[in-house]
Amino acid sequence: LQEELDRARAQYRAGLIMSAESPASRASQIARQMLLFGRPIAKEELMERLSALTVERLTDLSSRLFSTKPTLTAVGPVGTLAPYEAVLESLSGTQTMARKLAV
Repeated sequence: LQEELDRARAQYRAGLIMSAESPASRASQIARQMLLFGRPIAKEELMERLSALTVERLTDLSSRLFSTKPTLTAVGPVGTLAPYEAVLESLSGTQTMARKLAV
């Protein structure tokens, strides 16, 4: 897991550097930060937050996020959607359905 975290960190850092080169990407990044945090986040702070991530913190977060049943939303015609229980089954990895679900 540590290798995956290190790889994700490197990928995020590269994306952050590349996004700074495009005014449109930078504007989008600032807008997203304003929505999430109420203020733009300096690149240095983002790097500090990234460095503070640990496998343990991510494991704790994922166990809290995935310990409850998901809420599903559909847009458009819903007559052909699979039943909720079938979607849950496909997400749990015990899929017995003949067709794949688009979730």
